[in-house]
Amino acid sequence: MSYETLCRVYRGGILESVHQGTVVVADTEGNIRFSLGDPHMLYFPRSSLKMIQALEFCRSGAYRSLGLSPQHLALCCASHDAEPLHTDMIKDWLGKMNLSADNLACGPAQPNHERTKLDMYKRGEQPTRAHHECSGKHCGFISTAVHQGHDTATYHLPENPVQRKLSENMALMGGPAPGRIFWAVDGCRLPTPAILTEEMAVMTAKFAGTISVFLLVSCGGSDPKPEKQEMPKPPMLPDWVLNPVIEGGFASAECVPATNDMSLDRSQATAQGRAEISRQLGVKTKVMDKTYQNKVTTAGGSVTGNTFEAVSKQVSEQYLQGSRASKVEYVTINGKNNLCVMVTLDPASSKKLFDAIVDGSNRQVSPQDKDVLYQEFKAFKAQEELDQETAK
Repeated sequence: MSYETLCRVYRGGILESVHQGTVVVADTEGNIRFSLGDPHMLYFPRSSLKMIQALEFCRSGAYRSLGLSPQHLALCCASHDAEPLHTDMIKDWLGKMNLSADNLACGPAQPNHERTKLDMYKRGEQPTRAHHECSGKHCGFISTAVHQGHDTATYHLPENPVQRKLSENMALMGGPAPGRIFWAVDGCRLPTPAILTEEMAVMTAKFAGTISVFLLVSCGGSDPKPEKQEMPKPPMLPDWVLNPVIEGGFASAECVPATNDMSLDRSQATAQGRAEISRQLGVKTKVMDKTYQNKVTTAGGSVTGNTFEAVSKQVSEQYLQGSRASKVEYVTINGKNNLCVMVTLDPASSKKLFDAIVDGSNRQVSPQDKDVLYQEFKAFKAQEELDQETAK
């Protein structure tokens, strides 16, 4: 599990807070185009899943059968503020089924709209279940239960058919298979799934693309014939793919042909990236050996102990396990989709690795010479420069 720093907030030039998170961007075909942090992180999307929870409300025919408006559908997908226009719509909606707010499983809640809350207290009124920000979603579920003849008193329980349909619709949208979902209970008493960040990205992208046409067919009047949508042209190769750099550390960018298994592709690209960093390390320690040898012989001394290159081969593996995929992005190369990963070993880990190499060599290295070697070790140089130095 890893988060990326997405935002730093400064007050008067002083860092006040740091906000971390995970970002995943998917296209309507289900391909991951960009990510920051761990796309395989498990989390609860909660209210951001409401539009997918509303799918069965449309697919079942419940929306059409009640003669509802697009405003009702929007309310079903929303976390509302309980303004009068919201609660009046909830009451009207429930009235069409001879139900009331008391039939909703969510509890009473104070309006989020401050003016509405103040006016209620002035009139001596108490909040009802219609004021709950999730009451629209609950109306969608209970409407589906009424339309399909299921028990309306248990519509919010996991075993009710209207809730079981949610996992099926998530899979339909490119989400996890029904048997692979961890379920908990949301604040409004409905079952809520924990899914991977990348799964939510795919479902959201598909909802915004082809699924929006499906919704128009299910919730609208006539069946539209959508024109074929052209995918945007693939972007140029990102700079970090062409020139992977981390100041004071090691970096490598590797791309592998994309398959249907992002986890496998990422592991393969990461392994190749670590192998490339290991190769870079071998070249840099060769340069260190030459620099150290020149200093010692110039001073009239003799070189003893193990070479830095030999020691690096012994100790580098354990330190390279601390490297990570800091950037992951799908990139089109020669017309084919590739998963590109930038693997980095951060400056702190690189310094520890350097110290382990120098200490493991058992060479008598003065603090001044060690500092010179470290500056050489951490300096970014193009491969051509390193090759020239090792050839000297």
